[in-house]
Order: sequence, then C-alpha cells, then structure tokens
Amino acid sequence: MYQIIVKGYLDQDWCDWLDGQEISHHLTDQGIGVTSLRVALPDQSALHGLLTRLHLFNLEVLFVKRLGMDDIADLERN
Repeated sequence: MYQIIVKGYLDQDWCDWLDGQEISHHLTDQGIGVTSLRVALPDQSALHGLLTRLHLFNLEVLFVKRLGMDDIADLERN
C-alpha cells in the first residue's frame, strides 16, 4: 500500500483509472490544493509504472510513501 500526493485536484473518475483505489483532497498549510491517492501495488515495478503514468499526464508528484499497518490505521481514522 502506498500514499501518493499530487498537486491539484483529481476528480473521482481517476478511481477507475487507478483500479478503484482511494482518492481524497486536501489543502496544504500554504493553501495549495492536493490530491492524495492510496493505492495497493504488488511491487516496486508497479509503483514505477504508476508514477510514470502520472508523469505522462503532467501531474506534479509531491510525495510518495510506502504505508505500514500503523500508517493505514491512522489514515482510516482521519
């Protein structure tokens, strides 16, 4: 499971493109709108493929984190 944050707001249609994974929107402390993607990927090759697709769509990736069980529980509480 990975959390990927990109600059801007992606609409829910991206869920289909990401195989039904979770998308949420947030404002940073600087007032910048971002989209947080939570995706289950089988390996780093799949992660690289997803990051490549985001790059091809000209999306600015701000953050990538591999989530452990504690991180997933924290996200579900928020």
